[in-house]
Amino acid sequence: MKKYISTILACIAFLNIQAQDQHNHDVIYNKNITPYHDALDAQQGINGVQYNMQAAWQNFVAQNPTWGARFDAYSGMPHRAFGAPISFGSGTNYATIATNFFQTKLAAYNLPVAELVALPIAEDTKYTNVNFKQVHQQKEVLFSRATMRFNKQGQIVLFGLDVHNNIPNLNATITPTQAKTFAQNAVVTPVISTSVKPDLKILPVPNGKNYTYHLVYDVMVNTQDTKEMPGAYYTLVDANTGEVLYRQNKVNSITHKVKGTMHPITWATPTVNVPLANLEVVQNGTTYHTDNAGNVTIPGVGPISADLRLQGYWCKVVDNSTGTIAPTYNTSLADGDSTLFDTLAANTAGTKVNAYYHVNKVHDFMKSKLPATFTDLDIQLLTRVDRTDGDCNAFYNGSSINFYYQGSGCASTAYLADVVYHEYGHGITNDFWFSNGLTFDNGAVGEGYSDMWAMGITDWPVIGPGFYAANGTGGIRQYNALPKVYPVDIVNEVHGDGEIIAGAWWDTRLNIGSLDTTSTIFAASHSGLANGPDGAEGQVFFDILIDALTYDDNDGNLNNGTPHFNQIVTAFAKHGIYLLNGTTVNHTPSISAIPQVGHPISANLQSDFPAFVGDVKVFFRARQFGINNPTDSLLCVNAGNGIYNATLPPAAAGTIYEYYYRIQDNNAVPVSYAPLNSRFAISSSQRNLPHLLPIGYGNNIVNEDFTNSPTNWSIGTSTDNATAGKWIVATPISSTINNAIVQTGNDHTTGNGKCAVTGNATSSTSGAGNADVDNGRTVIITKSYNLSQMTNPMISYWRWYANSSSQTNPRKDFWRVMISNDGGNVWTNVERTYEPDVKWRRNVIRVKDYKDNLENIMLAFIATDSAVAGITGGTLVEAALDDFEITDLSAPTSVQDINSLEASVFPNPASNNVQVVLNNNAKNVNYKLVDVTGKVLLQNNIVNTNKFNINTTTIVKGIYFIHLIADGKQSAIKLTIVK
Repeated sequence: MKKYISTILACIAFLNIQAQDQHNHDVIYNKNITPYHDALDAQQGINGVQYNMQAAWQNFVAQNPTWGARFDAYSGMPHRAFGAPISFGSGTNYATIATNFFQTKLAAYNLPVAELVALPIAEDTKYTNVNFKQVHQQKEVLFSRATMRFNKQGQIVLFGLDVHNNIPNLNATITPTQAKTFAQNAVVTPVISTSVKPDLKILPVPNGKNYTYHLVYDVMVNTQDTKEMPGAYYTLVDANTGEVLYRQNKVNSITHKVKGTMHPITWATPTVNVPLANLEVVQNGTTYHTDNAGNVTIPGVGPISADLRLQGYWCKVVDNSTGTIAPTYNTSLADGDSTLFDTLAANTAGTKVNAYYHVNKVHDFMKSKLPATFTDLDIQLLTRVDRTDGDCNAFYNGSSINFYYQGSGCASTAYLADVVYHEYGHGITNDFWFSNGLTFDNGAVGEGYSDMWAMGITDWPVIGPGFYAANGTGGIRQYNALPKVYPVDIVNEVHGDGEIIAGAWWDTRLNIGSLDTTSTIFAASHSGLANGPDGAEGQVFFDILIDALTYDDNDGNLNNGTPHFNQIVTAFAKHGIYLLNGTTVNHTPSISAIPQVGHPISANLQSDFPAFVGDVKVFFRARQFGINNPTDSLLCVNAGNGIYNATLPPAAAGTIYEYYYRIQDNNAVPVSYAPLNSRFAISSSQRNLPHLLPIGYGNNIVNEDFTNSPTNWSIGTSTDNATAGKWIVATPISSTINNAIVQTGNDHTTGNGKCAVTGNATSSTSGAGNADVDNGRTVIITKSYNLSQMTNPMISYWRWYANSSSQTNPRKDFWRVMISNDGGNVWTNVERTYEPDVKWRRNVIRVKDYKDNLENIMLAFIATDSAVAGITGGTLVEAALDDFEITDLSAPTSVQDINSLEASVFPNPASNNVQVVLNNNAKNVNYKLVDVTGKVLLQNNIVNTNKFNINTTTIVKGIYFIHLIADGKQSAIKLTIVK
């Protein structure tokens, strides 16, 4: 059984050290290690929505059209699927029904049904939850789980498949003793003891687009991290290399009536005398207990001499870190009278009575919310109060809850009611999951849930009011402040990350308007057993949202809503947790568009749960440097099959439209944007490139595709001070880290050619940090271009930029593009953003927006790895540049002028061949055949003719445009292809 030790917060000493010197913090504490980083995946747009269109799922949906699923991006399995209830099988042997369903209805997934081991059935008043873990060749597959949820009519309402069907044969080459040594060597604090389980396990690790599988030893390393805080490091050691693949600190940093004097909220609130329930009263060797009203009934005629002990059914209070005996004192009990627990006679303090009272209170609250079958915490929980071996904290270690005495400016934590509730909350999650055959693995959810258990009693959005001795109201976490949002606020620290999910639940309480209703849904959703390793917060947060809706539901069909559907969905959305997190918008912007003609755009939307998709809108504006032009929006037309169409309004030649898509759910809650983080409301230094559409056509004056190193460009200049990763022109070599791609392995032009790239490692298997930009900047400066003869010069380029990875410091370094017209003396920013975009993206600028004098135009492209104060471990910075173009957007400004190049095409409609005829001979004709999205399908230059053919054999049926440019005149002709 894994035990959780949990503190109320990362201790004050840690916070001070972190602010002053991160390196010193690393010496004192051992960081958690995880190969899972779905927050980074989310920011890079990695999800499993593409599996929605594969035959395995489409075959299932053909029989169950209301169902949707969120897919594991690396296994392709439906992680969570639900829809209208499905009747399948009969009887109450739900484990057998589930495996039969997996074998028959999901046969295309080739599920390892024979390897699924059933866990205890989790049954509550609404559902029966069946869970399995996977055991492959007698080895547990860690973090594996197959689940199925049945309603009370025996129908299937949800299933999930976190299982693996392609695990290879694996063998170990190191011994358990060696694994212990590797685990011990990976910590920097004093080791107290180490134990290793002899049974090997299998750990799936995301790698590229799939999982790789590692045999691991399960090692527990117990340390003394500081003078007051222990460490208990659950460590998974690779059984072949000795590498620590996963590590989590399980010390996660809160009739005679007997009464006690206590503070109902914090030391700053007045004391009150309250009944002490469940308290032991010993008379003549016999133990009696007070009832909930503090009354105890003892046979005989009073007064009676008895011992009062500060322990009972659910709590035993002891002193400091070594105490074993609860405070006790002898008194005389008279019938019908009352006694106030005498802290002086018992040689104790009010903190101990305070802790005793609040432990009983949170126990009773927990019992009122969770299923009656959960009895694991119906124990006499050891409660250590007034510990003097530290201060400013509290923790739970799996067998006791612990509270420090006043010191270092902090109050005694036993005086803080919600700190007691928080630490007890860790016991709830730990033991509830364990009672259902699982371990509770995600530290962030553990912290957030402990906060929510506390707020469920206090109904107050501040955790730890009175934590600081000089402030009776200020706390350590506030849920009425600016909300923490997934994934951008993931900081890989469990208390900070836990604020995201706790905030979602607190805002649910505000939306619903009833604490009791929210707490009931919150507690009931525990039966869904949402779970996952550290680093998988996005997956677990999503599962919690589904469980919240499921346990709020009243008819087994989430597609038609639940009694509090809108309140729950909007609250979670406020924290970046959406039903449609896996929705992807595929859109390719046109290279350019016809002036003064509305331009059609089309996007393909793929969603994990199509039933919840609402409106899709396009937000657009004319781009102009230094000016935020008015934003307008268009409601896209749903053309079916995930296609959404809109038409951007006509604009004059030389305009550049910038635009992005916004997807709403069916509650009108915005849930996704494409491109990611491209909204105009985001500051320019944090914003991604939106889609860009230049209006007008012109001949390219410059077209640099880096087939060869550009003449007279400065690449990796003498002013560079980077020690590695300088710009070169080469075929790029890809790099990844922790399943996240860092550097491209393909140029933009052809996919297998050259581009400008910030260094190359020796191979794609080299470490991602081997050739990235290090310790400074590297610059490309173009040669000088005289653009003074151009009417409206436009510069475009394609760029790739990464400044974020799973285990380094993300978004700490700018990508910069600058323009100059005086030989490089004065530069103006074109781009200056922290926002990575780990794919090829096109930027387009009008030169006149930046410079009036066009005679000496130069651009500089700068990637920098800078030293950031207080940060150790540099950011992985990689960049690439391709297809630099200069075009004169000098096209005429009216439709009539565009059509001044008189031409005709026939036949129209056409099938496999089209003939183009110009009224006059032309020295040079440039044509492009484009689809309605602007994608160029065919293009060529024709010389000295007024007639030529275009072979359209490869073009599928549909609507297209032929764009013609000849002798300074243009034409755009609509063409219909039929087959």
